[in-house]
Amino acid sequence: MRVLILSAAPAVTDARVRATALSLAALGHDVDVVCRTAAAEIGVPQQEDIGSARLARIAFNDVSKLDNRSGLGGLGRGWLQYLSWLRRMALKLKRPGAARALALTQEFWAIGPQAEQVLAGADVDVVHAVGLPALPGAGRLAKRWGAALVYDSVELEQDRNTQYFGPFGWLRMRLEKTWIRRATAVTTVSSEISKHLARLYGITPPEIIHNIAASRESKETIRDVLSTPDAAPMAVYVGAAAFGRGLMPSLEMLLAAPEFYLGIVGPQEDRFRLRFQLAADRLQVSKRVGMALARPPIEAASFVSSANVALALIEPVCLSYAYALPNKLFQAVQAGLPIVVGRTPSLARLVTACGLGETVDERDPVGVAAAVRRQAARHGTGEYKAARALFLSEYDENAAISAWARLYAGLLPRLGDDRHRLVADGTSQSRNH
Repeated sequence: MRVLILSAAPAVTDARVRATALSLAALGHDVDVVCRTAAAEIGVPQQEDIGSARLARIAFNDVSKLDNRSGLGGLGRGWLQYLSWLRRMALKLKRPGAARALALTQEFWAIGPQAEQVLAGADVDVVHAVGLPALPGAGRLAKRWGAALVYDSVELEQDRNTQYFGPFGWLRMRLEKTWIRRATAVTTVSSEISKHLARLYGITPPEIIHNIAASRESKETIRDVLSTPDAAPMAVYVGAAAFGRGLMPSLEMLLAAPEFYLGIVGPQEDRFRLRFQLAADRLQVSKRVGMALARPPIEAASFVSSANVALALIEPVCLSYAYALPNKLFQAVQAGLPIVVGRTPSLARLVTACGLGETVDERDPVGVAAAVRRQAARHGTGEYKAARALFLSEYDENAAISAWARLYAGLLPRLGDDRHRLVADGTSQSRNH
């Protein structure tokens, strides 16, 4: 099948987009990925190959180059240009919330036409949206082309650690409610999110496909990059350096565990980075903290494998965090690192049940330090290796490929019958009624 994956992320460090593209390509599908440009990140190409999949990055908010290949007439292109003008005016009037909402609204409308222009009339069988920002555009393309629509709900979008400008918050919920019910298939990353979406929208519980990426050897290690002594015990966090991810409590943990170093690997929000560095200076632990830029997801596990223990002290500040089952867990296991996690139910339950680490109250730095010491002591032991091997026998990259294979095999009969296509009245196999 010809598959178009749409994502509003740059897919530079997005393990989900890259792993999905690799999995579908490995199953023999012809895969194109269209995602947001990463022009601000030096060295990121606008086009690249992910295995045999093709990836193109575009600036969704740059609508000046849209033409008739986008499927939009002059009126549609004029509407997008008007939104651009409104966004510029909001910035000029120093209304950042309104400007951001207008930019995201424009993106909702522009992502589909931008992708259609990139594909230039290709015969697509499945449009696969990763995340809510890509869903409305993917849905309109699927309807326009008579293709199946797959929605991968990687976050619980209606309860995230983000504040949205009032009308835009309502628009997000309305768009997800509309298109999730029209989707041919819906997937997500944890059982809690699956159950919540089923209750919220009255759909069949989405298929759970865990956030597992392939792994390959990295040429560098985190100790090399951060110049951390080989003999020093090291805790590591992999993921976005942002508020609500348990990084501030991790700094306080260093006070109670003065022998440990802390390494952070991932994209860094400027506002958070400044606050984090000021806090590290105030606590006088700066010399034991290092931040490394994100590595390709496929190399992340190998890159951090020289550490002793992994941290995922995600704070349950919203339901999306509380219900998450992030790739941090799977990368830690691939790296051979025991993991210490916070009070997030999905993550805590799996870590505890499989003997991969332990759960703590991330608000208690002394308790976190004690758990970090205990889990670092398990690193490399036969007991931990046995738990890791058992976990990997069920949760590895092949498990994710098999899950996508089952899902896409179920789409085949629907592609042969127009009654199962995305149709104007919104009927779909994902509906309960």
